[in-house]
Amino acid sequence: MKKLTKAMSVFLVAVIMMSVFAIAPGAISSSSSAKEILNYYEKSIAATSKKEDVLKADNVFKYKTEADYSSLSGRDLEKTQQINEELEIYDGVWKEEVASLYFYCDSYKEYYTEGKSEFAYIFSLKRQAADYDLTLKSAKCKVAKNGDATLTFVYLEDMGDGDEGTLTYTAVINKSGYIKSYSLKQIMEVTSYSYKGNPYETTETYDDSYTFVYNKVDVKSMELSQDSITLGLDEEFTIGVGDGFDVTVTVKPGNATYKDFYVIVEDMEVADYYINENGEIVVYGVGFGETTLEVYAYNDELMATCDIVVEGTFFDLIIRFFRNLFQSIFGIFMG
Repeated sequence: MKKLTKAMSVFLVAVIMMSVFAIAPGAISSSSSAKEILNYYEKSIAATSKKEDVLKADNVFKYKTEADYSSLSGRDLEKTQQINEELEIYDGVWKEEVASLYFYCDSYKEYYTEGKSEFAYIFSLKRQAADYDLTLKSAKCKVAKNGDATLTFVYLEDMGDGDEGTLTYTAVINKSGYIKSYSLKQIMEVTSYSYKGNPYETTETYDDSYTFVYNKVDVKSMELSQDSITLGLDEEFTIGVGDGFDVTVTVKPGNATYKDFYVIVEDMEVADYYINENGEIVVYGVGFGETTLEVYAYNDELMATCDIVVEGTFFDLIIRFFRNLFQSIFGIFMG
């Protein structure tokens, strides 16, 4: 889950202006051409990005791999199957990963790429086709009685050496022109090689689906598992929602749409923080003294505080001074 910064606070404008960007119902039908259907989809992505600030998506990612061993025999077949079983591939069993993801929309110019918001860039089919050299094979549209349009796009990918991939995108757009769900099913026929170097065919199937959440439930409060914490110089603690953190943040109500938060340290000469490779907030001691850690909901509302005390001896400070000095000098000579 991504962490938001306090500078990102302009999203409310998009909510107020949401009705301006609706696409006229009936702009697409089952008789529309592939080009018209694709253009309608791209306009829907752009309209959704203008309408929203940060868009939550419930994501389900499934994948499986299957092998056709009919061209192999004897010892070669036995060893190849054994190796693949040890690597847990080609077993034909669906593996599934479930997550809640967040995408920045038009309100956050910091995340623009090639003139598009993060949301529009990721879900633009024209961009994906250009980046991965995909060829549009077909596009179909089916409009339900409630006005929802289900758009289906089939792309082909040339993977080289005669291998070809088929990508099927399915998107549901509501009658106002905003996206409700998106999925990509990708089937790749790939040539693999056996224990003795003989070719055989494998099929890799990926199914990545997103259901977008528009009905936001606001955060009412956040509680911390500790109201104060004591650190030594360079000592760290993690803070986050759920298990596995030194300081746990409990969000109320439990069904709040955006449980994400960001922090600010009042005196960064006493303590500071960084985001580690797992996207977790890590607070660490910088200098002796006391300060306050402030926890904010994604809409910039202050929710909770935690007192931080950084303790140590004068000897600790001397060691740290000479260590930093050594690292600076060593860095100069290495540079």
